[in-house]
Amino acid sequence: MKLHKPADLTGRMLSVLLAGAVSFCGLAVPAAAADSENDRSYIVSAQPIEDVYDLPEQYPADSGTVRVQNMKTARVLIEFTDPCVMEIMEGKDWDPADPDIIALREDIRRRQDEHVRQIERQIQNDKPLDILTRLDLSASAVSVEVQTSQIENIQSLDFVRQVTVEQKIYPAEDTQPADLGSAQTGGTNGEVTGINDEALNEESGQGTRIAVLDTGLNASHEVFNNDCFNESLSRKAQQNHMNAADYKASLDLMESSDIEAVMSSLHLQDGDKSSANLNRLYISDKIPFQYNYADGTIDASHALGNIDHGSHVTGIIAANSLIKKGNSFIESQYMKGYASDAQILVMKVFGQNANGSESTLFAAIEDAITLDCDVINMSLSSNSAGFGTSSDPRYQNILDHLKEKDVVICAASSNSGNWADSTNLNGKLKPGDISFSTDGSPGTYTNTLAVAASDPDSFQTDQSGKTSLRMNAASFSSWGIPETLELKPEVSAPGVMILSSNGESSNAGYDYRAGTSMATPAVAGMAGILSHWINEQDLTTKLGRSKRFLQNSLLMSTAIPMKDEDGNYLPVLQQGAGEVRIDQAVHGKLLISMDPSATDSAEDGKVKIELKDDKDRTGSYLSRIYLEGIEKTSDIHFKVEKHLFTQKVDEHGNLLKTTRPMDLEADTQANQVYTLKNGAKSGFNLTYALSAAEKERLNRETPKGAYIEGYVTIRPCSSAGTYLENETVYSIPILGFFGDWEEPGIFENVSLYFSAKDPDETAYVVKRDPDGRIHTNMLKISSTSTKKSRYLAGNPYVVEEGTEDKSRSAMNSDQTFVDVTFSSVRNISGLRHMIFTADGQLMLNNQDGTYSVNLSKPYTTLNGTQTNWNDQTHTQRLVNTTMTNGLAENTPYVFTTAAITEYTEGGNVLKLQEKALNGTLKPGMKLEFPFTLDNEAPQLQSAQASSDEIQLRVRDNRYAAAARSSIKMEKRPPLPRRIRRQSLARHRPLRFRQTIFQKVRIPS
Repeated sequence: MKLHKPADLTGRMLSVLLAGAVSFCGLAVPAAAADSENDRSYIVSAQPIEDVYDLPEQYPADSGTVRVQNMKTARVLIEFTDPCVMEIMEGKDWDPADPDIIALREDIRRRQDEHVRQIERQIQNDKPLDILTRLDLSASAVSVEVQTSQIENIQSLDFVRQVTVEQKIYPAEDTQPADLGSAQTGGTNGEVTGINDEALNEESGQGTRIAVLDTGLNASHEVFNNDCFNESLSRKAQQNHMNAADYKASLDLMESSDIEAVMSSLHLQDGDKSSANLNRLYISDKIPFQYNYADGTIDASHALGNIDHGSHVTGIIAANSLIKKGNSFIESQYMKGYASDAQILVMKVFGQNANGSESTLFAAIEDAITLDCDVINMSLSSNSAGFGTSSDPRYQNILDHLKEKDVVICAASSNSGNWADSTNLNGKLKPGDISFSTDGSPGTYTNTLAVAASDPDSFQTDQSGKTSLRMNAASFSSWGIPETLELKPEVSAPGVMILSSNGESSNAGYDYRAGTSMATPAVAGMAGILSHWINEQDLTTKLGRSKRFLQNSLLMSTAIPMKDEDGNYLPVLQQGAGEVRIDQAVHGKLLISMDPSATDSAEDGKVKIELKDDKDRTGSYLSRIYLEGIEKTSDIHFKVEKHLFTQKVDEHGNLLKTTRPMDLEADTQANQVYTLKNGAKSGFNLTYALSAAEKERLNRETPKGAYIEGYVTIRPCSSAGTYLENETVYSIPILGFFGDWEEPGIFENVSLYFSAKDPDETAYVVKRDPDGRIHTNMLKISSTSTKKSRYLAGNPYVVEEGTEDKSRSAMNSDQTFVDVTFSSVRNISGLRHMIFTADGQLMLNNQDGTYSVNLSKPYTTLNGTQTNWNDQTHTQRLVNTTMTNGLAENTPYVFTTAAITEYTEGGNVLKLQEKALNGTLKPGMKLEFPFTLDNEAPQLQSAQASSDEIQLRVRDNRYAAAARSSIKMEKRPPLPRRIRRQSLARHRPLRFRQTIFQKVRIPS
């Protein structure tokens, strides 16, 4: 026999592996046994084994598919406590071109330089920091690259408000060659969006400034020809009985002097801020501004990066309606943009590697505000599920300020489909899981308008009186929602087989592409149309609302929800308010606004009902809305319909992508005719209640909670209640959760421990090791002396049947905690590692892990190409390697990794600790690893051998896990031939507790 000296084992082994890992001296307990028949005897001896890692391990720490995500350096945004321009000027009217504002921004930048020098002295040991980007309008912040180990030190400085690790952003679409046919507005069937409506013949976004934050532009393409742009405006002037100069002056077009007036405030490289560069920044009337923010140069063409995504996007928004043939102008033969007469500001935010940073993006947004843009288009997204607000407060605060400047920001939801689509479950979520979301930031931010993609080829002529459409969402379009339980995406638009301009050197190339990158500019273009239409109708004066408020309200409330072939609504999680219809928006007679109790976006004009979670599962809800006539000239009558539904569940309890109607109590508001006297504004309470049978079904099928989705339909009618033909029908999307939003688990219910017992265990993770095991949701420990590691699991050497008592796991004082590997199925805002006593007393709080962890998308896409699979595992190294110091021997403890989402206490990691201490963390919010510190040596009391078995008597203060025996013949005669052919070392797993007497059969 051999005694093992397990200096760093999860369990303990002698000729025996015990469940407490300790150091002990070798023993020699000779035991003789005679074989009377053959006159043979054997000596059993116990001796230390120097390297216990030679033993067969069930939970080794050096195999598997763990993806380590720790970074040595990171690009971060450092926000200072100094107020920005928007904070200083809050509640006041101000102009970015005002000399006082320009001077204020210069002063803010001087203060930023001082702070950076302080960081260099106090944190960097005088190593200079390169300022990559600045913000001063909506935040006082700089973007720099630092060592990740320095982030908390920088955060602790008294002049630093927040340090945010930046995400990368990516453009994404698929490309198909163009089979050019008849001209299409926005590159698709105009019937889908209503753009061909006669009422829109004179609406082309004239006088609107639209900033396109993308990969740049092929400004020489025929659809951006400046002569064609001016010719179109001249024709508009004639239709309005004006000369061209007066008409253009009435539109307040952007000119080079507008750039010159604010040049010093723009986020350009210092060498580019000169009057000599005006003719390079200002290309033409059609393209009055260009800049490459990613590379810090004026050239915003596709030359750097070689990706023409931006040309395709810009064409959808504002390609001219005319093209030039010789000296003549003809209608475009292929396509024109939705807002074909809008001006385009080209802001390149993707560099040579086709990716960008959030600070670069927000610097461009600030310049779009400074240059007085009406609409911003961002056909881009992070490559992981995005946060809503609190997990990234700096950027959210920037967007909060931007809404004050009356700009609609359209952002792509991303192209990753349903989170579960590309996992092992083929689009299903396991019982109890709830996150389908792959919607990336900045689309997930509260004050952007997030756009999903629909498939215009699936469009069927309306059969439901404009209350719904038979149409499919694009299969690639990302689903929401962020952990804030906000409704995202918010609208849908065509994003499949969209024809537009490309970057070919012929300057006359077109192709078809697909993506939310194509859907987003459709909405931006329609927002541009509404910008001019609202001005023409003087609606901001009539209704006392900002233009941004009106654009958001009209786009969302007149969108038409989509249904599948079976007549069931597509999930609100997938389509938002539905398909945007610009014809319905301009024909509408009602303005709908929300009470703040209905949605946090009420003041931003967004029309949606966010019920949040129904923790007590009452099933009864009330939402308050306001309606008023756009014109206050006559009575307006309408009726209200309510359609609630939820995600289907299969026979195994898996959550499906399709929906089913929910059974409601009798609706007392059904068929009631409501009246706005002379169109005057009035408030209404909408009530809806789930039936008792529906609540029982939800509790049975989805015990951890279920989505509540739906639409409130508002249909104009006569005073007698007869529905009116050819009138705009309004809808309000509904999103809520039946149950406690904290209840569904944050960590996937799978681990190395359980997958070792069942290699076929159902899991989302794509990758497994050759034995079918998934290396996740495990705590790694390591010996300080040998530097070797293993996972703290159950029996480390034997995969026992059934569920083991994990409280038997042990480690010794020579060991330390190394890292935690985990799989998340929800976005994590706060993460912390702690050690508790068995009765819940906090012993140690590790400061690591306070930064957010994004839910990885199942796969990464760049330019439409699937580049790699993500197995959803994260490894977080524990910086504090002395966590076992001060722990008492033979006392049970629990190592806990706890996490919260941004819905819980705003994602505040300090609140996470409070919840852990007061015992209010839900089971799904934590991983627990019980252990005992055990330094006591095991004792082999006796060992005997006979011709066919070895008898062991072992004693330990805790538990044994397995035994290893080796046979050494000390006397003649030789072993029989069949024994010699076998290995002399025999591994026989045994289990022991306290005093043990065990027999091991010797092979004959």
